Amino acid sequence: MLRQAERRGRHGFLAVNVPPLAVSVLLFPSTEIASARVSGHLTLGLAWGILQCGLFVASAWRYERTFTRECAPLKQSLTPGTPRPGATDDRGLADGYGW
Repeated sequence: MLRQAERRGRHGFLAVNVPPLAVSVLLFPSTEIASARVSGHLTLGLAWGILQCGLFVASAWRYERTFTRECAPLKQSLTPGTPRPGATDDRGLADGYGW
């Protein structure tokens, strides 16, 4: 289950980021395409780079969120001797995090 969750996160991250990178590599070796004006001083290459950077940041954020929600609790539950959040000790006290 842990491997499936990690694999799903990696595949989603790659599926979102690889196609734009491949398009960049294939289309923009020629400076004529990249230097085409879109609006004012904004060129196609600059607009594509900004969009690709935004896509990368958004997908990295989503990957991190997915990992912390799905994989981290699974890893913690598989580690022996690790207290679960909200667990109490033999005296009935909450864990060291104040919960």
